[in-house]
Amino acid sequence: MNLKNLYHPPAPGILAFLLVFVVQALGHSLMVLMEQIFGSAYVYQSATALGIAGAVMVWMGRNREELPATLLGFAGGSLVW
Repeated sequence: MNLKNLYHPPAPGILAFLLVFVVQALGHSLMVLMEQIFGSAYVYQSATALGIAGAVMVWMGRNREELPATLLGFAGGSLVW
């Protein structure tokens, strides 16, 4: 398989879809993990802290070059969501 084929449609769209699909599952797993670590009484506080960490990641990525900004924005946006 030639790697240059990955740059032509529909391969980038399929890869992006699969990446978001996997990260969404990891986000749900992270919420369950936070509930197990901090207890069900502190789920909202830990989710707020995680959302703030995501917002900081998005803010940090706003003035960077394209690749670091994209990765920070994607990871931070996933944490905020």
